[in-house]
Amino acid sequence: QVNRAYENFGKGFKTKKGQKPKVALTRDEIEKIENVSISGKGEIYRDMFLFMCYTSMEFAAVFALTKEDVRGGDPVVASYRRIKSGSRVKAPINEKALGILKKYKDEEIETCFAHLGISRRSMNNFLKSICQKAGLDSAIEIGTEGGNRLYSPKYQLISTHTGRRTFATLFY
Repeated sequence: QVNRAYENFGKGFKTKKGQKPKVALTRDEIEKIENVSISGKGEIYRDMFLFMCYTSMEFAAVFALTKEDVRGGDPVVASYRRIKSGSRVKAPINEKALGILKKYKDEEIETCFAHLGISRRSMNNFLKSICQKAGLDSAIEIGTEGGNRLYSPKYQLISTHTGRRTFATLFY
């Protein structure tokens, strides 16, 4: 016997391609995040996210980045192996990204960020509150329900992957 109680549940609710919209940040929004006043773990999450925006590196690559991966020169580059594809990639490190690396540099530790005790889930949660505090609250359409458009504040749609999208949008 089939339970038909939920047969019409969610009927009429549509999202674009069944997903949340993919967002990228503007230069003004990056500046707002840079300037938001936070401390402790929030500051680490913000800096790591900004590093992703400046370099196009994904969370796993940034987390695994070692001092040996960062090579001097003009420009300074991070040479690393992508976790997803296994391919070797060189990402340019601009002055802002280099400043973040120097900020968390520890002579005793080989990794750049892994020793800071960060997880993707907690970072995504922190990012939402950091971006809310920075005022990234513009309304983004997330779908429709019964012919009505549904909106979400932009800060709720920010995740670690937004860093890669932001780089691709602004710097590529």
